[in-house]
Amino acid sequence: MAINQFFDEQYTNLGGVVTCYGRGTGAGTSTLTGVKGPWTITRTGTGAYTITLNRKFAGLLDFNGTVIDVTSPDDWEVFLAADLTSNNAVSFLVYKGGAAADLSTDEKILLRVVLQDTQAKPSGF
Repeated sequence: MAINQFFDEQYTNLGGVVTCYGRGTGAGTSTLTGVKGPWTITRTGTGAYTITLNRKFAGLLDFNGTVIDVTSPDDWEVFLAADLTSNNAVSFLVYKGGAAADLSTDEKILLRVVLQDTQAKPSGF
């Protein structure tokens, strides 16, 4: 039987790229529950949330959010609302049908945040 081999090469001139994954479960007008990841997530308004990272990073490189709605998959969208701040916070918005919406208890959000850990470039760049 043949063994499949998969290769992954990434090149960057940014030093210390860190990818963080996490999730949380909706709680209506309250802060998300069951939050997993290297952060805390607080609700700041209707469909508005702030991720506070557990330590400082040099910059935000990428952000992605996906809503899992097992009851009725609708047209959910997750937007980055603000860049990484000096207090290690990143804000995002959740929209359903074109309007800001809170996540209910049967909805979950998956998050991927890519950060730069240092301003120094790796050797060779």
